[in-house]
Amino acid sequence: YALSDLIDLNSKYSIILYKWLSMSYNQYEHYSAKGGRRAEQVEAYRNPSISMRELREMTDTVNEYKLSYHLHRKVKNTL
Repeated sequence: YALSDLIDLNSKYSIILYKWLSMSYNQYEHYSAKGGRRAEQVEAYRNPSISMRELREMTDTVNEYKLSYHLHRKVKNTL
């Protein structure tokens, strides 16, 4: 990861998301250049999506912010 990018991130959640997005981008670059994946899979790496459930598990917030509104508010305030 680029340390210059991580310096500007101010919460553990933003770092987790940065790492996840970086992973997807790296996979996109690799497979779009070298092949080995179907076009749909490469496109999924290019435009990653995640469910709220997966996001909550990844950030260890399953038991926090019971309402989606609270999670959205917290995320908005950390940006």
